[in-house]
Amino acid sequence: MSAKRLLASSFVLSLIFVSQPALAEEEPPFPVGHSVSRFIQKISGVNALSAFVASKAATRALEKRLGGEVKAKIKSYSFTDLLAGKVKSLELTFKNARVRGIELGYLHVTAKNPLWFSYRKRKDEPTGVNTPVSLSLDGYVSQKDITAALKDPQVTSSLSTMKLDLPGLGNQQLEILEPDVKIENGKVKIRATVVTKGGKKETGVPVTVSAVPYLVEDGAKLNLKDMDIQSSEIENPVEFAQFVTELFNPLINFSRMDNGQRAFRLNDFKISGAKINFDGKLILAPRKTTSALAQKATITR
Repeated sequence: MSAKRLLASSFVLSLIFVSQPALAEEEPPFPVGHSVSRFIQKISGVNALSAFVASKAATRALEKRLGGEVKAKIKSYSFTDLLAGKVKSLELTFKNARVRGIELGYLHVTAKNPLWFSYRKRKDEPTGVNTPVSLSLDGYVSQKDITAALKDPQVTSSLSTMKLDLPGLGNQQLEILEPDVKIENGKVKIRATVVTKGGKKETGVPVTVSAVPYLVEDGAKLNLKDMDIQSSEIENPVEFAQFVTELFNPLINFSRMDNGQRAFRLNDFKISGAKINFDGKLILAPRKTTSALAQKATITR
C-alpha cells in the first residue's frame, strides 16, 4: 500500500472512531473542544500526558497548602480543555491534611459530575467553580481529630445553646464550655461544663454525657440519643437528662454553615472502634456568573 493510500485510510478510520465515542459519551454541562480535536489529542498522547502532569501538580499544590498526604487524579477531555479548567472527572484523597488548623483524618473526595473551574483570577471572573458541582465525600475521623477540632471557634460555634425553664431559676439560656470528646463502646462521651450563657467556668456545673449520635433532617443535623448523665453536683441526673438532651441537640447543625456557594450534608455516620466513619455530599456553586460566562454555558454543539 502506498503512503498516500495509507494516510487516506488512517484519516477515514479516525473519522469513524471519532463519531463512536461522541454518541456514547455524555455531554458535559459546558462547552468543550471539538470531538475531532479531542480525538487527535487523545491518540497523540497529549491528553494522557497533560492529565498526568495536572494530577501531579494538583497533588503537590494541595500538599503544600494542606500538608499531610494527598493524591489527586484528574481526567480531562483534552489538553486545551484542561488549560481552560474543564475536567471530565476529579478524585482527591487526603490523609492527615489540615484545613485552618483542623486535621481532617482520612478523606476521599470525588466529583459526581464534570467540573469547570477558574484557577486564575481575572478581572471579570473570580477563582472557583464556574458551574455547580456535586462532590461525594467519605472517610473517617479519630478521637484525636475530634478533640482538636473542638478547640476551633468555628466548630464550637455550631454547638447549640438552648433556653430552658429550670426549676427555681426560671427561663435560662445555657451554653457548653470546653467540651472534650471520647469514643467508647459505640458511643460518644462528652465531658463539659454547663453554665448560664456568658457565665464563667467556675459558676458552671461539670457534666459527662454519654450518648449515641444519629442523623436527622436528611443529614442536616447530628443529634444525640440514649443519653446517660453523670455529675457530682446534680442530685437527680435522670431528671436533668431531659434538659441536657435539649441543650446538646442538635450537636452539630450543618445547615448553619451553608452559604450561597456551598452546602454540606451527611448521608451516613457510624462509630467503629475509636473512629467515626462518615459519608456525605458537598454542593459548590459559582461565586458569580457573568453574562459572558452564562452565555458560554448555554451554548449547544
